[in-house]
Amino acid sequence: MLDSLLAYRLDTPAPGTLRVRLRQVPLTAMLVLLCVALMGIPLGFGYEMVTGRDPLDALNGQNAMAQLLGVLALGMVCLAGPAGLWFWPLRETLVLSRSDARGWRITCNVFGLRRRIGEEFPLDGMRGLYLREASREACTHLLPVMVDRDGEPHRLHFESVMLYPGSARADNYLRALADFFESTWPAPVKDADEWTRLLLALKERKWAPPSHRAGASPSLASPGTAAALAASPRRRRAGRHAPQPSAVPLQEVVEAPAFDSPSLSMPARVTVGVVGIFLALLTLNNFVALVTGLFSGRLASSGSRFSSGTHVVRFAKEPVWFIVNAGMETFGVLILAMFAYGCAKAVLLSPGLQRDKASERRSASAVSRAADKR
Repeated sequence: MLDSLLAYRLDTPAPGTLRVRLRQVPLTAMLVLLCVALMGIPLGFGYEMVTGRDPLDALNGQNAMAQLLGVLALGMVCLAGPAGLWFWPLRETLVLSRSDARGWRITCNVFGLRRRIGEEFPLDGMRGLYLREASREACTHLLPVMVDRDGEPHRLHFESVMLYPGSARADNYLRALADFFESTWPAPVKDADEWTRLLLALKERKWAPPSHRAGASPSLASPGTAAALAASPRRRRAGRHAPQPSAVPLQEVVEAPAFDSPSLSMPARVTVGVVGIFLALLTLNNFVALVTGLFSGRLASSGSRFSSGTHVVRFAKEPVWFIVNAGMETFGVLILAMFAYGCAKAVLLSPGLQRDKASERRSASAVSRAADKR
């Protein structure tokens, strides 16, 4: 039952081509239900306007800043539904082509449209297949990784569906990858520092696979699952062993450069910018209210004294509670300002995500050729 909801759907459109499609029914259903519910909000506004009611009646009598915040919040909620259905890259596909010697990670929206290439990487001259054993929320799962000829790692899994050691899903998927690459999987690397040292050693070309060594002849290893390989390590070839962790000292691991900020596409940049504008206006509104309350001695605090309404605290009557609420409101303003600054920094400093149309054409051509040969 679970495999019908969460699965890696494997197919071979043609010899030498492996296509892996992610099946994520629960997340798809949640996204569709949430977006449809959000799309019902503007329909409710339209119904109230048809019946002669004012849907923005609650904003009447408020100051200009509050009215602007209310209209902006309602606009964001109304646009969130269709924007989520169209822009959210929910469906993922991994295409590996031996004839093109390349692999592509393709994303689409819930309708299968808005096709984008998330990643393109070479397959020829790869340095090996590796397994990383990680833990998330006390659950151990496997992360299959392919290291290309330049020592760059490329994940061969999907983040939203985990591969549990010993499960049928993990064994079948790892066996299919081993058959495609004509290689075997080494024992999973459990330690984070050891994994980092391994990637650094591969990146610095301190280790080469057996097929790249002098006097070594390339050979095809028989496929096997991770559980069988971990249980009987003698079945693995000696040349397929991972490099020793001592190849790179721990100081190099600590001094490794950090990852750059992620790239943002234009829809994501616009979304983050609108959210940042809303948070900035909300911060300004709360700051003005806080300063006015401090100078007037009357502080309107939402949810004070553990109530859900707005309570007015006067310094003349309750000085201690006035100071406590002022501190809480100040902390809230700082939190909002921090989030607004983060949004502005992401919009202004994050690199743009350019659409690689050439890669899209290559991946589409590989799949279409495979379909024609079938």
